[in-house]
Amino acid sequence: MSLRVLVGCKRVVDHAVRIRVRPDFSAVETRDVKHSLNPFDEIGVEEAVRLKEKNLAGEQAKKKKVETLTPAELDVDVAPRLETTRVEEPAPRQGGGRVADVAELISKLRGAGAL
Repeated sequence: MSLRVLVGCKRVVDHAVRIRVRPDFSAVETRDVKHSLNPFDEIGVEEAVRLKEKNLAGEQAKKKKVETLTPAELDVDVAPRLETTRVEEPAPRQGGGRVADVAELISKLRGAGAL
């Protein structure tokens, strides 16, 4: 008996796209933004394909009918519980520094409490 594999995937804003905040600061702008497969989901899809190629998996959700249910049918309340008051871009990152050798690096890390 072979495994049945189902990989859940979602579409997210592409990692190479710079996120923009709407002019009214109410949310992130998603119109006309490139989306792609979530990178973590992509790993799951790749593994499912490997299992299929090794004949360990028999059938990924395309062959099976997926039953669609509404929240009301499941008696689930999906009313929003949070209110977004303002969305802002994060502060720009500071540039890193250079060290002359390993000893200086270790000294800086110890001074920062990293070691």
